[in-house]
Amino acid sequence: MSGSEKSIIRVDLTEGKITRESLTEEMARDYIGGIGIGVRVVYDEVPPGVDALEPENRLVFAVSPLTGTAVPGACRYHVVGKSPQTMFTLSVADAGGFWGPELKSAGYDAIILQGASEKPVYLWIKDHAVELRDAADLWGKDTFETEDAICRILGDKRVRVASIGPAGERLGRLACIHNDKGHIAGRGGFGAVMGSKNLKAIAVRGSKRPPVKDRERLTRLAKEWKEAGVGTSLHQWGTGGGVQRYQDVGALPIKNLTTNEFDVEKLTGQYIRETYNKKHKPCFGCFMHHVYTIEVTEGDYRGFKGEEPEYELLAGLGSNLGIKDAGAVAVMGERCDRLGMDAIGVSWALSLAMEAYEKGLVTREDLGGIDLKWGDTEAVLAMMDKMALRQDLGDILSEGAAVASERIGGAARDFVVTTKKNMSPKCIDIRAMPGRNLAFAVASSGPTTEHVPGLHSGVPDPELGFPEGLDMRTPEGHAEAVRKGGMQKVFVDSCAVCSFVLPSPALSSLLDVFEAVTGKKITIPEALVMGERILNLQRCFNIRHGLTPEDDGVSERLLSAPVDGPAEGMGSGPHLKGLVDEYYRLMGWDAETGKPLRSTLRRLGLENEIDDIW
Repeated sequence: MSGSEKSIIRVDLTEGKITRESLTEEMARDYIGGIGIGVRVVYDEVPPGVDALEPENRLVFAVSPLTGTAVPGACRYHVVGKSPQTMFTLSVADAGGFWGPELKSAGYDAIILQGASEKPVYLWIKDHAVELRDAADLWGKDTFETEDAICRILGDKRVRVASIGPAGERLGRLACIHNDKGHIAGRGGFGAVMGSKNLKAIAVRGSKRPPVKDRERLTRLAKEWKEAGVGTSLHQWGTGGGVQRYQDVGALPIKNLTTNEFDVEKLTGQYIRETYNKKHKPCFGCFMHHVYTIEVTEGDYRGFKGEEPEYELLAGLGSNLGIKDAGAVAVMGERCDRLGMDAIGVSWALSLAMEAYEKGLVTREDLGGIDLKWGDTEAVLAMMDKMALRQDLGDILSEGAAVASERIGGAARDFVVTTKKNMSPKCIDIRAMPGRNLAFAVASSGPTTEHVPGLHSGVPDPELGFPEGLDMRTPEGHAEAVRKGGMQKVFVDSCAVCSFVLPSPALSSLLDVFEAVTGKKITIPEALVMGERILNLQRCFNIRHGLTPEDDGVSERLLSAPVDGPAEGMGSGPHLKGLVDEYYRLMGWDAETGKPLRSTLRRLGLENEIDDIW
């Protein structure tokens, strides 16, 4: 990563022009890569007043100096732009698999997309050769079909493809970007941004080996990471192993948060791995068995072969929709992936619609004849199609739960589950967890990457000053946990490393491999300042584009208390305003306006942003 390397591709889709730029030493030093590069570029190039779906919006795909090396989990890429889902904030999405390492092996750290093509195109990158190609025959295909078709056209099965499906083509605000048949850059609606630019896909093939300063040390550290990871529950059961644990503390979302009681026996990772046929499906260079390819061996969808559903799907498309069958969840998850929609956002939009249907706010006629009852998998699959194609009520639901609740009107406004930035939370019932509620309320674009859930659930982190962990039910200490946890997580995302594989202590371990790869030593305080800088730059973008303190909140339902189950009567509502105020103070933000103070920006080297927001 030197200033002389032409490691950024800029694509002007309006002009059909491709240029190469250097990743400057200053950018590499202050922002590392991943989310850091993306936030800096989008802040600098997207002025206030630009709509997320206008050609002037930027979409940045970025990796890091660790990507594609022997660092376990160094496989992620980040997508940054102004979000059509929130409509006024900068947002971030990320995905694993093989696409990010392939971009790095082609010799690039980032792609900056601007403008809009007059006709459908895809971007083809093969080492130094970069070109736009006609995608007329790809338009209308789902993401799996698109990936297969591009590999056939290029005559190479190892080409890696990031693409959009029908939802992105129709500019649905829940549209996502998909790669490697199961990896999703889901949050923020960036599939719609690609669709607005008439960009169907980005195909990549590289032949270079990313540089590493000390391979011997990196090999040793990677082995230590593996030894620490293979004994974990995540390695054994995947993220689905947490379903029962969340249910036991009343944190599993069930039927749009109308109850906390549900039979999860056949929705757990333990049940899936003990019952279904399975085959390991790793991301690039990863030892963690957190995802398998499965064959369903029982129930209505017996014989289905696809990707094992992770926690978010089991909770979002399972318990949140009243569905108890993991095989059904696997089928729905693949449908979502093929259509190119964020399953988390789809889950909350559909649970809103189910409750609205149950309570008479929408009719079967509104739904195009679908009897959208809790627990009906076929009805959910049919509604997913309608959402992607923007038909009947699906047209409204494709805008996300927040917008849909306003358009449905009436009591729907009261039971929608969303943050005030128009993004629904991850698939967890956070009502009785003040720290998680705060994290989602103040996150830059809603619940994407800027939080560390373990700190809010009693998991200690001595590096961040929490040797004993925190009580998830009380507000004490959580504002500081959100502040420091956000700084830590954003630094990890700048390194584009999957947090699932980070051993404890996380930052120390990551900084060791960072030094082995780059030869550059970063201390923990320096890493946290980098994370803090990026968080504040995101905040400045959002302030310039209309954010006020009123937007650092959540919907009324998320302020209520569960009516039954393990967390009955426990709600975060009485605590949230005080926690937001404390978070502002700890972040060095103005209590009245929510703006980062001049002294805060100056300390972080963001002097130019002072005039922008003050």
